[in-house]
Amino acid sequence: MTWTRAQFLTSQESGLASGVVNTAFMMGGALGLASLAVSRTDTLLGSGDGPLAALNGGYHAAFLVGALFAVAAAVLGSVFLRASATTAPTDAEFAAAPRADHDPKETPMQAPD
Repeated sequence: MTWTRAQFLTSQESGLASGVVNTAFMMGGALGLASLAVSRTDTLLGSGDGPLAALNGGYHAAFLVGALFAVAAAVLGSVFLRASATTAPTDAEFAAAPRADHDPKETPMQAPD
């Protein structure tokens, strides 16, 4: 999905888009882990566990849930995302695809002698 979005960007915009995508991935993972850990830690604190035991249990539960999501995504991906030779573009199709920063009216530059 990232590649399909990036092919429509100009070369000036591609660096910014890459930074935004990577930041979103990192922040999403950090916020997801934090929210899972906090919810379980609050539950354990409410049941009478000490602060360190509750924090340890919260992180344990958060990483377990994260691992289960990763396994579920791998299973769903392997079932529904079957790659076939007809779906991937060939090198010729990729080279012929129009780009946002390319003007088709331009003539190719000649190599210097």
